[in-house]
Amino acid sequence: MQFFLRIENEYQIDDKRFVNASGLEKRTRDNALFLAVSAQWNVKKAEKILEWFDKTYAVHGLMDQTYRDETLEILENKDHSHLINTFIKKADLGINGIDVMDIKYEDVIEFVPKEMKKNFKEKFDKTDNRAILMIHNKYDKDNKLLGNAPFLLDKYESEGTKKFFNMIGIYVKALKENRFLIIDEFDARLHTLLTKAIINLFNSPTVKSEAQLLIACHDTALLDKRILRRDQICFIEKDEYGGTELVSLVEYKPRKESPYDRNYLDGKYGAIPIISDLEELF
Repeated sequence: MQFFLRIENEYQIDDKRFVNASGLEKRTRDNALFLAVSAQWNVKKAEKILEWFDKTYAVHGLMDQTYRDETLEILENKDHSHLINTFIKKADLGINGIDVMDIKYEDVIEFVPKEMKKNFKEKFDKTDNRAILMIHNKYDKDNKLLGNAPFLLDKYESEGTKKFFNMIGIYVKALKENRFLIIDEFDARLHTLLTKAIINLFNSPTVKSEAQLLIACHDTALLDKRILRRDQICFIEKDEYGGTELVSLVEYKPRKESPYDRNYLDGKYGAIPIISDLEELF
């Protein structure tokens, strides 16, 4: 469905679909978005489109630390903190719960070396001084349960656990607020079964959400017909000149019984790297 077409400063506007937008092209600067100008002049369709973009999460899967505050915000909300704890428990990471402790300046200044104390207060105030604790079971040498033991997330947990924790808030907010979630490097540092579980969450008919998930990944195990339909899988094909093309799996017309992952690695769908014999280097 097309509302308008703009090529440089030439416009084609569908007056029936994009009501009240005609004439606004004259008010649009060369470096301005026609959509934004239309919304400023109360074109309702433009307002709805921009609202949709505002609700879109575009996330880089290798910069997960950037999104930690989203998780902490939910965790510190008494009405919703159980969602974060349940997410962690069900991921089979050996974690029974999460606790967040505020670190005060008075608690740490005595341990700071004398030569570093001069500017320490200024640096401390600019730092997120919350300690995130992962609660694990504690056992004796005979494997008898002794109780719980807290582990600092950033010091003792794996990179995969850190990423999963940091991203939970994004997943929860997208599902609860019906957002469009785009994730690059979705599978980085996460186990295949965990990434499949996240995809299933967005695909689930029992989860009452209109959220959508678009991911870029390299894990061929996710080419699984049990979790994705053919029309939900696309490949990025690069030509000899470096240009890329998006191709849907539907276009290859695979049989229902075909193993998508094996066929892809066999080159039947294209979009695979042609790697020279690295052994020749040595």
